Amino acid sequence: MSAGGQLSRIAPYIERALEDDYVQDQIRQGVASLRRGSQRAKTKSAKAAVTDQTLRNNLRDAASSITAALRTIKAPPPKKHRLRRVLVLATLAGGAVLAWRQINPTGEMGR
Repeated sequence: MSAGGQLSRIAPYIERALEDDYVQDQIRQGVASLRRGSQRAKTKSAKAAVTDQTLRNNLRDAASSITAALRTIKAPPPKKHRLRRVLVLATLAGGAVLAWRQINPTGEMGR
């Protein structure tokens, strides 16, 4: 597949990641947890790092945050319900006109 085809395939996911605040927060938390874990792992030997519970917690938090962000990106975007909004607005406008006619049966505008 060409680079243009791949880009057009992943473009909706990138847009969603850039627009969704929740996704950005989850990615930010995941990166911060990875950074804390990396810094902690550098100060320990390999044997001590494997058994370090704080390091494991940092890595687990990072994985869960990034997984939550990916699930949100992959989920279908919420429906916008444009037709429903138009119908509600039309109903409200019609109700306002009827109420105006009840208050002012001659149809004259207030001066």
